[in-house]
Parts: sequence; structure tokens; C-alpha cells
Amino acid sequence: KDMTRRPMRRYFKERKGKPELSLKFFPEGGTLIEGTTCRVAYELNSDEGEHLDAELIITDRHGNEILRSSTAHRGRGVFTLPKVSGNYKARFRYKEYDYEFKLPESEHEGISLIAEQKDSALTVRMERTEHLNIFPGGLALHVMSGGVSKYFAHINFPESDSTKLSIPLSQLPTGVNQLTVHDGEGRIYADRLVFVRHAELPTTTLQVEGLKNQYAPYEEIELKLSLNDTSAITGSHVSLSVRDRSTDESSYDDGTMLTEMLLGSELKGFVESPGDYF
Repeated sequence: KDMTRRPMRRYFKERKGKPELSLKFFPEGGTLIEGTTCRVAYELNSDEGEHLDAELIITDRHGNEILRSSTAHRGRGVFTLPKVSGNYKARFRYKEYDYEFKLPESEHEGISLIAEQKDSALTVRMERTEHLNIFPGGLALHVMSGGVSKYFAHINFPESDSTKLSIPLSQLPTGVNQLTVHDGEGRIYADRLVFVRHAELPTTTLQVEGLKNQYAPYEEIELKLSLNDTSAITGSHVSLSVRDRSTDESSYDDGTMLTEMLLGSELKGFVESPGDYF
């Protein structure tokens, strides 16, 4: 008797007062670097994991407003801090309550990294702090996927403190790729994950014809299945299951073999609705 009541008390407990919220920040490259341009992603949730929408006001250590950013999807958003200086705070209002969260503290020495995919190349922009000009063994950008090295290039900063590299997407495989900026002694200055998807994936190899939008009770159904390319098929077996789509239940776990092999297997934790990214 007591065990059956416990879930009711847990899920239907009435909450009063100011809600407990969670606001997490994810600086691109790993950390905020003094004097450089840094892009920061964030995620706003309730204490129960519900995604919330809000407009963030980013202020500096003196309380001056630097910029505003609104969540775009599932409580997530991104903003860019020009020339990071000191510590920052994020303020916003939710259900008539005011909230304030601190951004991660910035480091006085390091390299910031911003990666963007455009057309057929991955552009990686890097900025260094002014007094950081000696790298033991040189500086390099290394890209790995599935534990295998896919791209390597030395990094040379010109007279300015910023530089960029353009990596052809043809050299990177479909899936999660890890970018790492390190020196000759293995010290990591910045790293991040990027997802690369080439146009050839996914491909539909099986075509189904004869489906109708609605069927009468006990109506006979005849389907025609055909393969687009039979050159690589040698005695394969096909399984078929039929179900009523109107009885589907929405779930955050809508992964397929494609999402599990290319995305979920390379990331820590649970990936919510991975099908949306494909």
C-alpha cells in the first residue's frame, strides 16, 4: 500500500515559492579566455529537467549590460562575447521571479576556438592572449574521429593574435569529430566536438509502394517492395512489421541505428530526441 502511494506523492507534490532553475554554460573550446572573442552555449532547465525559454541579459563585473540572448530550442541558446574581460553574470526573469547566474571564470592565458561549417569546409578560428607566444614543440590542430586521426596541421600565428584554418569536409568522415589544439608536449589549449554530415547519408535503399492514408476494417493490403540497388545484395532477408501510427507515443528516445552509430555512441549521457538532428 505504501509503495503504490510513493510515486503519487513524488510526481504530484504541490510546489510553492520561487522555482529552482538550472542554467549551465558551455564555452566553445572549453574555457573563456581573457582578451579573446569567445562563443558560449547555454541550457536553461527547471529542477525537474523541463526546458524553459527566457531572454538572458549578460552583464560585466560592473553590472553593465553587454548583450542579450534568447533561447532558440529546448532551452538552449548561444551568444558571443567580444574581447572577454573579467567575470560575467546572466540575469533573466521567469514567472515573476528574477534570477542571476555567474558565467565560468575566464582564464588569463590560453587560446579561444570557434568552429563553423560553411559550404564544403570547416573553418576553425583561433585567438591567443597577447603574452602567449611561446609553445614548446610548436602548436598544432588535430582532428580525430572514432579514435582515428583524420587531420593534422601546424598552427602559425602571424603578427596578429588571431589565425584560422580551413579543413575540407571531404577529409572528415560523417559523424562526431574531435578538434584539439595542443603543443608539442601534449598540453591542450582548446578542444571541442563537431558533427559532420555528408550529403550521401542517409540513403534509402528500400522503396515501398501501395500505401494508402486510410484503410477500412479488415481491408486487404498489398504492398510492393523494391530495392534501388541490388548489386551489393546477395541473398539478404527482410523483416516487415505493420503498426497503427495514430497510437504512437511521443518519446525523447527516438533514436535509430543511424543516430546511435554516428551520434549517441560518441557522446556522454543521454541524447534527447536524436532524430531531430538528422
